[in-house]
Amino acid sequence: PLEHSVRKHLRVKMTFTRFAEIGRVCLVNYGPDTGKLCTIIDILDHNKALVDAPAGSGLRRQLIPFKRLNLTDIKINIGRNSRKATLAKAYAAADVSG
Repeated sequence: PLEHSVRKHLRVKMTFTRFAEIGRVCLVNYGPDTGKLCTIIDILDHNKALVDAPAGSGLRRQLIPFKRLNLTDIKINIGRNSRKATLAKAYAAADVSG
């Protein structure tokens, strides 16, 4: 009983704040698309994500391993497997490109 009352009053600070989730904007850190921004559209497994970017970016929809992605603090509100037009509207609404 004492353990439960002590545990209830402890404040836990989360270590991580960036999670691999649908709508998370990422930076590609390796390969021919290095330095380009993309967005996680779907998560295939614990190693790979399906990413896409708006039409003008030059990045096509593809599977990229998480080790080749840097997660940013930016998260846009999109659904799973969104189309390019929906993604472009969400980018504009969130002012992702600056």
